[in-house]
Amino acid sequence: MDLATPRGPVAEVLEAGLAQRRQVRLRYYGYARDAVSERVVNPWNLFVDQGAWYLSAWCGDADGERVFRVDRIQAAELLDQTFEPPKGPPTTAVRIDAADSPRVVIELSPAARWVLESFPVADVEEAADGVVRVTLVVTGRAWLERLLLRLGPDARVVDIDPRLGADPAADAARRVLARYR
Repeated sequence: MDLATPRGPVAEVLEAGLAQRRQVRLRYYGYARDAVSERVVNPWNLFVDQGAWYLSAWCGDADGERVFRVDRIQAAELLDQTFEPPKGPPTTAVRIDAADSPRVVIELSPAARWVLESFPVADVEEAADGVVRVTLVVTGRAWLERLLLRLGPDARVVDIDPRLGADPAADAARRVLARYR
């Protein structure tokens, strides 16, 4: 796989925005929220992390720095508005917004330990029987629902931020079952 540069029309627009210091309008699929949104960004940096291309940018809609996975950008349009990039090194790592994001504590069976290597975790407690209690920062309820459905009986929610609802796994399961009725 060639990771030297991203390719395609979206990548061309992003690279032009970077080179010319021009704003870009994105149509972006947010995995955590399972929704498409349009955003105007000041592109700061393109980088690779664990085999995927990312764009770090100032997002006017969020009024802050954000990191976007390039393969989730459905469309990009170069705008006329220019900007001054930030001073200092650009972001080159994917990070989670842990300051005020909701958290969930889940007990994982040994078969679900893959979660520890697949997602950023805030805390891990090992038990003698191989069960792991993990605290995850949740960036979107839809993401948590998909994770809990995928884990099935290998996960048990121990504690959950009230902003996420009482039982996201049961809510998601009811919606899935309703599709088959």
